[in-house]
Amino acid sequence: AFFEVRRGTAGLVPMPGGDTARVRAAAAAALERVDADVAVPVLTRAVRDADAWVRYFAVRALGTHRDPATADLAIERLLEDPAGHVRLAAIEVLGRLNAPHALDALIPLTNADDPDVARAAITAIGQSGRPDAGVFLDALVRSREAWRRLGAVTVIAGRSNGEAAATLQWIAGADED
Repeated sequence: AFFEVRRGTAGLVPMPGGDTARVRAAAAAALERVDADVAVPVLTRAVRDADAWVRYFAVRALGTHRDPATADLAIERLLEDPAGHVRLAAIEVLGRLNAPHALDALIPLTNADDPDVARAAITAIGQSGRPDAGVFLDALVRSREAWRRLGAVTVIAGRSNGEAAATLQWIAGADED
């Protein structure tokens, strides 16, 4: 093993020859499979690592643990990280955390000029368990851009409830695309 996580530490403890960005990234990815009480404190530090891939895997691993208390870290990475792949990972994670303010961070991103960011935000909103997410997705199916409407339709189609069926029926009859 190139690293070990020790209880009571707030970081990865490198084994001899193991303190490289590549090893830290692999360690962050592996922390998805470690108990949250051990992994989350380590990942909390790793999301601010100098290497973008370490931050990427740390953000994704935090999402796997689904601790709503880490939503602020995901929002921080979304707003401040210079690496696009880290910001996209933060968007994905915010959809899984069900934190009260996560949806507030995602909604404006659905209007982003970058289609990758907007699609990721639409998908993340659909994954959130928030009841008001459905209301927002319903509004997105009326967007001017066909690709935004398609993103919303795809997410709505994945939901299994009566409201989704009614919305999809309306879209089928009203949307010319």
